[in-house]
Amino acid sequence: RDSFRCHISQLTKDHMKKLKIDAAVIPGGCTKFIQAPDVCWNVPFKSKLRGLYDAWMEGDNATMTAGGNPRAPPLEDVVDWVMQSWDALPSAAIKASFKACGINIARDGSEDGLITCMQDGKDCAAGRTLLAERRAAGPAPTAMVVDDEDDSRGESDE
Repeated sequence: RDSFRCHISQLTKDHMKKLKIDAAVIPGGCTKFIQAPDVCWNVPFKSKLRGLYDAWMEGDNATMTAGGNPRAPPLEDVVDWVMQSWDALPSAAIKASFKACGINIARDGSEDGLITCMQDGKDCAAGRTLLAERRAAGPAPTAMVVDDEDDSRGESDE
C-alpha cells in the first residue's frame, strides 16, 4: 500500500490485522520502482483497455448527452474490457513482474539482477551493492511491517 492517508488509517490497519495481512507502506514517489503493474504491465494493460474503449467509441455504441459530450459506456462493457485486458497479459509476465520489483526473488542474491530499478544505468543501481552488503551482514527478517505515521500527508503515487 502506498502512503495515501486512507491506506495508513487506523481503521485500515485494524482491518488488515484482522485479516492477518502484513503491509509495508510505500513512500511517495517509490511506486514506480516497486509496484509490479507500474514497473511491468500497466502499459500493455491500459493500452489494450484503451483500444477496446476506442473501438466502442468508433462504433455505433456511443451516444451523446444534450451538451454534446459522450456518455459513459455501460458498466458491463467496462468490466468486460478490463477482463479482456487482464486476460491478454501473459501469466509469465505477471509472475516475472514480482521478481522485477524484488518482491519474490531468491534470498541468496542470485536473482538480484532481475530487480529492474537496480540494474546498471537505472535510478537505484547503487542499491544492488547495498543489498549485497546487507545480505553479507547476516539474516534479515522475513517480513517487514512499516508503520510510518509521519508519512500520512495524504499523498499517493497513483
